[in-house]
Amino acid sequence: MSEENTETSGEIIAAAVTNQHMEKVAQKREDMLVNGAGIQITSMNELQRFCKMAVAAKVFKSTTDLAKACMIAQYGMEMGVSPATALQNMHMIEGRVCIGAGLMAGLVKRTGKYSYKMTEHTREGCTLVFIEKDVGELGVSCFDREDAMAATLLNKHNWKKWPKAMFYSRALSMGARMFCADMFLGAAVHTPEEISGGEYVDHAFAEAWGMDSPEQNKKEVFSVAEDLKEELKRKVAK
Repeated sequence: MSEENTETSGEIIAAAVTNQHMEKVAQKREDMLVNGAGIQITSMNELQRFCKMAVAAKVFKSTTDLAKACMIAQYGMEMGVSPATALQNMHMIEGRVCIGAGLMAGLVKRTGKYSYKMTEHTREGCTLVFIEKDVGELGVSCFDREDAMAATLLNKHNWKKWPKAMFYSRALSMGARMFCADMFLGAAVHTPEEISGGEYVDHAFAEAWGMDSPEQNKKEVFSVAEDLKEELKRKVAK
């Protein structure tokens, strides 16, 4: 065998060994990336692959569009949130990524730097006092019936059905923007309820924060039913 053929054979063997090694490394790396802390995405290809699977699974209501899912997942990772949690709790409304009130509350308290205490939470409004560790009270964030009336929200379906949840969501996002801007990288964070003008509501969140008692619930359900009947009558009349 000539010296040239020997060198060529050696290069082929070396390339094959290298490819096998890289495949093992990639497989090992892929196995390590999925763990108890969630999937760890490190490239655009991985991001697209995960979001494509998430959209196809139809598990997350946040989006059924691959490009939007990628943007939501990326935004979440910039906030220190796993892609799955981001798709579950963040939504794109009117071209803006919004953070669900439950996730926003968790992000505020997770830092250990910021917290808040609720001094009022009724069907008339919500007041939160924001606190910074080693500093004390930073200020008050309040959203009440007068604010909702000024923003023409009180006649919205979700505001009639879940007033306590809607008041809380507004007070929380307003306080986060005012007092915790650094943890959101200076972004003007909003909840879906806020951007949608009250048209959107996270029902799991609303049920946890928005209802008072079984008796009150019955009254609210009856009220909503009556509103729907009146709306149907108006449509029929037209």
